[in-house]
Amino acid sequence: MGYRDVAAVGVSAGGRTAMTFAARHPGLVHGLILESSTSFLPWPDPFTRAIARIAFRPHLERGTWTITRLLFSRWPAFTLKGMLSSLSTIPASIAYQRFDETERTRLIGLLSRMRSGQGFANDLCMSADVTQDVRQPTLVVASRFDAVVSREHAQSLVSRIKGAELVLTNSLSHLIWIGPHAHEEQQAVTSFLARLR
Repeated sequence: MGYRDVAAVGVSAGGRTAMTFAARHPGLVHGLILESSTSFLPWPDPFTRAIARIAFRPHLERGTWTITRLLFSRWPAFTLKGMLSSLSTIPASIAYQRFDETERTRLIGLLSRMRSGQGFANDLCMSADVTQDVRQPTLVVASRFDAVVSREHAQSLVSRIKGAELVLTNSLSHLIWIGPHAHEEQQAVTSFLARLR
């Protein structure tokens, strides 16, 4: 059994993988959605890269996430504010207040269950720029307040992928599908998929 009308989705640094897959398999991928996605501009900054190379080495990664889970179990609000300071350009205390209790619970649940394996380490490796080889209809969704991947990445993607559409949302962080403005991402994706059909 085969698949038809596949839309590839790439989130954050996974955007590079999704773009590469779409460029290599144009007959399979019908559309491309890039959310909070890195482009092929340099990323992350040198300081973050150096810290990540240490914290997410294969033999240390499990410990990094174990400590993260412990912090969330003991001091969930404090730890979430700390994480928001790296996910949002909005001051963490303000961003925290703008999420309601249900959204905070979702964020804590997501961030406390994460494991990266070799994924984050792989994300630090630069890959070949395939943007000009992407021919599928492409939607780029990014937050104006993303502290992980700057808006320049979204703008670079739209300038290099022919016909790509950019939607900038007011989502409070890199995690654009959680928060009071999540509907903006949902509406953009729903509309894009409807047009693909």
